[in-house]
Amino acid sequence: MRMVTATDVTFLTVAIYLLDLGIKIVALGLVPEGRRPSSATAWLLLILFLPIIGLLAFWLIGSPFVDRGRRRQQAAAGEVISSALTAETNDLLPVPAGSTLNTLVVLKRRLGWLPSVGGNTADLFSDYNESIAAMAREVRTAERTCTSSSTHSNACEQSELRPQRRAVFMSWDATTGDFFEALAEAAARGVKVLLLFDHIGTYRIPGYRGMIKKLQQTAIEWYPMLPIQPLKGKWRRPDLRNHRKIVVVDGRVAFVGSLNMIDASYHNPKHERAGRRWRELVMELNGPVVFSLDIVFATDWYIEMDEVLRDVRPHPEQVEPGDVVCQVVPSGPGFPDENNLRLFNSLIYPAQRRLSITSPYFVPDESLLYAITTAAQRGIDVELFVGEQGDQFMVHHAQALTTKRC
Repeated sequence: MRMVTATDVTFLTVAIYLLDLGIKIVALGLVPEGRRPSSATAWLLLILFLPIIGLLAFWLIGSPFVDRGRRRQQAAAGEVISSALTAETNDLLPVPAGSTLNTLVVLKRRLGWLPSVGGNTADLFSDYNESIAAMAREVRTAERTCTSSSTHSNACEQSELRPQRRAVFMSWDATTGDFFEALAEAAARGVKVLLLFDHIGTYRIPGYRGMIKKLQQTAIEWYPMLPIQPLKGKWRRPDLRNHRKIVVVDGRVAFVGSLNMIDASYHNPKHERAGRRWRELVMELNGPVVFSLDIVFATDWYIEMDEVLRDVRPHPEQVEPGDVVCQVVPSGPGFPDENNLRLFNSLIYPAQRRLSITSPYFVPDESLLYAITTAAQRGIDVELFVGEQGDQFMVHHAQALTTKRC
């Protein structure tokens, strides 16, 4: 048996020192790139004091973006959308030229490609079950006429009609059963039904395997978004998810909001025992803005499935044109410009009278917190609505600390 010598100890010490030094040098060049100073400083401190642990943590959750391949797909889709919609609108709202609102419209289009469009109607649902029932009713009206092979072409008078749904959490349960049955019925009669749901969020919901078996028995085309399947080479930061929740039927009516397609208790025993049920808001939209939401869905479908939906086009007519101007701004880990943060800050600073914020998890970054507190100091009436009881320990306490600063 070989004895450990002083030379071995010296060699090991030097190797550990060089590894530690190498990690710190690499971190100094790698970590600050593309990050806010506060975030970069926090990561650098962790890596400098705990190199191995800090490096592993940074590798797992350090990047706020999805992989470069998906970002390239997102950028390519954006270029196609921007060029196709160049002549759709002049990006001006019915306000005086040079108004702050018009500059915000330009900002939103540059961030998310989509124009502002007028002539819409909007109806708000505050009742959880009522919104799901409304979606199911619309899905049952869907029909299939013909399929177009060219995007934004008028060669075909009608297009293939597609009810669509995406959600972060999804469960085929007593609350949502009517909606899923409506989707299955539509698919059975020949309507092309496309379904996206978050892989991680849905996988951990009780009844996931049962839902998959039911979907497999239908003609619905479904796919889990941002799947994490290491054995299949699909790995990414697990908390970077797609949180969009959209339903589009026939390209004429859309639903968008915070509602996940699951019972309001989320089937969590703790929530059920405490009588805790989520309250969500859903907006039903009619008019040209439905086309924008259709484009967002088509982009996500392309990124997940590598399939271009060539029948996405504006609906040819609207029964009752409205007077609501809308603009869709997609965001998420595939967008490198932090669309929401830029937009929220740009909206808050010009506020003149009242600022109302509602968030179940209110943990803003420094720039957003400064914008909100500055508005209060300017005399703006600022009101903040947050959950009284939190379902996530760390987030709830971080929120409590943040609200004290407000």
